Amino acid sequence: RPPTPTWLRVPQNKNRL
Repeated sequence: RPPTPTWLRVPQNKNRL
């Protein structure tokens, strides 16, 4: 199980998607 990417950790990115 690979570590979570930094861009995935950012909540702002979630809003973008």
